[in-house]
Amino acid sequence: MIVDELWGNQRQRRLIRLGRWEHPLLHLREEDILMQCEDYPYTQEVHDALNPYIEYLKKIYYFPEDASIEEVPAKAYVEKSKKPMHQCIIPFTGDLTLEDQARVGNWFEKFVSQTTPISRSEWQSLLAHAHAITLFLDYRLHSHVTGMSKSERLQVAWIHQSTEQVSPNNSKVIDVDLECLEYLETRMFERSAEAGVAGWYQWGLDAGYHQDNWDPYVGLREGLNHFNFQDEKGDSLEVGAGPTGLINALTLLRNGISVRIIEKQDSFQLGTRGCGMQPRTIEMYKLLGILPDLLEVKTDPFPVVKFSSPQGDDEEGKVIPMVERIENTPSRPYNTGYMLMQERQEHLLRTRIEKDYGVTVELSTELSSFEEHEDHVIAHIVKHVPNAGENTEETVKVDFLVGADGGRSTVRKQLGLPFMGDDSESLKEIGMVAGDIEALEGTLDQKVWRMWGDTTSNLLSLRPCAIPHKTHLNFFIGGADVNLEKVASNREELVNAIHAITGRDDIKFGKVINLGVWRPNIRMTSSFGKGRVFIAGDAAHVHSPTGGQGMNSGVQDAINLGWKLALVSKNLSPPSILTSYTAERVPVIATMLSKTTELFHKTFQPASPEKMAEGWRRGYELRMFGVNYRKSGIILDEKYSYGADEAVDPYRSGDDGTVRAGDRAPDAPKLSPVGQTNATTYTTFLDLYNPAYHTILIFADPGRNREAIETILETIRGLPSSKEIIKTIVVLPQTSSSANDASTSSADMVLLDTEGYAYKHYDVAGDSQQPTVFIVRPDGFIGGLVFGVEGIKKYFGLILKL
Repeated sequence: MIVDELWGNQRQRRLIRLGRWEHPLLHLREEDILMQCEDYPYTQEVHDALNPYIEYLKKIYYFPEDASIEEVPAKAYVEKSKKPMHQCIIPFTGDLTLEDQARVGNWFEKFVSQTTPISRSEWQSLLAHAHAITLFLDYRLHSHVTGMSKSERLQVAWIHQSTEQVSPNNSKVIDVDLECLEYLETRMFERSAEAGVAGWYQWGLDAGYHQDNWDPYVGLREGLNHFNFQDEKGDSLEVGAGPTGLINALTLLRNGISVRIIEKQDSFQLGTRGCGMQPRTIEMYKLLGILPDLLEVKTDPFPVVKFSSPQGDDEEGKVIPMVERIENTPSRPYNTGYMLMQERQEHLLRTRIEKDYGVTVELSTELSSFEEHEDHVIAHIVKHVPNAGENTEETVKVDFLVGADGGRSTVRKQLGLPFMGDDSESLKEIGMVAGDIEALEGTLDQKVWRMWGDTTSNLLSLRPCAIPHKTHLNFFIGGADVNLEKVASNREELVNAIHAITGRDDIKFGKVINLGVWRPNIRMTSSFGKGRVFIAGDAAHVHSPTGGQGMNSGVQDAINLGWKLALVSKNLSPPSILTSYTAERVPVIATMLSKTTELFHKTFQPASPEKMAEGWRRGYELRMFGVNYRKSGIILDEKYSYGADEAVDPYRSGDDGTVRAGDRAPDAPKLSPVGQTNATTYTTFLDLYNPAYHTILIFADPGRNREAIETILETIRGLPSSKEIIKTIVVLPQTSSSANDASTSSADMVLLDTEGYAYKHYDVAGDSQQPTVFIVRPDGFIGGLVFGVEGIKKYFGLILKL
């Protein structure tokens, strides 16, 4: 049909007229019926037959290995095949019509798998679905039969299912002609690396229609005909290159997921913006393997010294206890936060991403729109050429799209997510001039954060940016008597305002780095995504700067979403797990937003000095150790339970003195790896947690629990891709006498709790008669607190496709 000599000759090939054919998409095949079971609603007969067995079918669905051949005859076929339970196709449906098979599938999806259509191939014809067919055949064959046991009836139904097949299922039947035609259309009409020069609208409609005025591009399979289609599909497109977008990208890359990062600005961010890094964020940096980079550039919080306005001649100022410096503890090795201006933080992240993965941020590249499909997202991108007025349009296909594109997010707007917040007039009246300015040498030292005045009249803050070999200061100016627009109009007005508020003319300044008027915008959405498109950080919630929570919350958004996207991208988790991103993060953000807004009003609304001083104090809860997901649908806790009306504070309850599923996973030092020749080598839990896998801590002593430990480890080894996404650690109590024996364990690591910190911090008794298992998620939170094999199966049944 295609002449070889014209293969590379687009001009001549466009003159070829095609004979009309019907697109394969128009022919309904057996696999189409079975894969489109929503078009065949289950009947009352199907429901009556299967409804009594819903819970048992769910059990087989999640844990097929627990089924007995007596109760599930199809299991004998699986065992004979010697294939893994979660991979063995059972190609028998008896004499059921295709329509009846689809109706059973429709019922199964609604009541058992409870998954989306995209996941049908993950359960169709596997053991639980095959047993549903057996049960339905039993109902038809034996609904009025007496004198047979249930087991006997099921055996008869299975024999009928496996021998009376008149309509083989889609795993056996392929319409070769239609398959070949579909492949031909792919090669002719798709622009891709595979189609090469033959694809992309090259069958010349400009030279006239084909046979019978046929337009071959109408009715094509979705996805074949996208203009300027990128050759390769990427895993994820990251829109926005601030801290949130970069952290999410790094999390995905650490999981082996390819990422493309675009940023509409034509240069990278300059200036301070968010600079407070909370202790929990420091732990996230350690989790991602970039803490050494941070330690090289961070600074400790500056003492805050408050002066009158204007400053008195001999006034030494008053120290404001904004952030209490708290000693580190074995459980919390980073108890006090750091300071790092956002410009330097972004540079750190970009450098690490490029060094480790060769991925760079594409500047001057803007998302214009996108369309979401069942199994991918089409994104339309515009590349701007700075100072040239030229644009290049590009269309890309990705698995997922993440919008970390700030408070004016294009992604959020196109998703149609309302950005709800405080529109009160009192809030609109508040604002400040903010930015960064160069202080000349000898003017002010870089050791303290200075403030003058208060918001009842004039307020000035000058804080060191802590850039080596530079004397940049971050400033903000506000108060009832300040004309914000005038002060922000130029450098001269800014410097005059600083001199007037301080009463000092000895402070000399150089160039202004950035300058603008900031007004509070306190908003959030009630959903952080739809389908395959998500938002994070400022795109989902914006805050006042008080409390230093905005950037830190974005980091937790990014990691929470990142590990889940990775598992779904690898086809190890169902897409439904992604709904837990919104379910977990929205309650945390809503509670935190309430707290920071309260601080904002105390700090910036004109009030008494006493009330303002209260607003400047930063409570311990702002360090974010209490953030938790205790009531998440993918958390399992066999030790603690919650009543339907029992309140859990998603922002604070994780710091209530207990250790529960959903809480931050505590650290523990002085853990000695068993079997290492160097007896002085120690590690910590935070050294071992990783964004690419779950870490399972098995607190047990082989002297009492050897058999239980090995049963647990064997169960874990049976989970899908367990070697890639799960690490097992047996933690021996301080008093254990089994350290030498434990070195032969099949766990990835055996640790001796030499100082007792691990057992203490995880609230486990050293003489416990049963293993206690903590399943630590890739984001450093405890996903499961269980006591044996069943709990482990149940937890991973919530996370993985089992």
